[in-house]
Amino acid sequence: MEENHEEHMCVFVRHNGVGQIIERVKGAKWMCEHCGRVANKPEYLCSPTSVDV
Repeated sequence: MEENHEEHMCVFVRHNGVGQIIERVKGAKWMCEHCGRVANKPEYLCSPTSVDV
């Protein structure tokens, strides 16, 4: 597993509350190409791609 993978949304959502998750998805401009989760910073995803339109 890559370094800091526990900070990626695919793992983060399993161990944190709704409030913490909302802070990471509010104003999302990035989507993971692997799982489709979204985040407001690319470092929160395994394989981020910009969805800023």
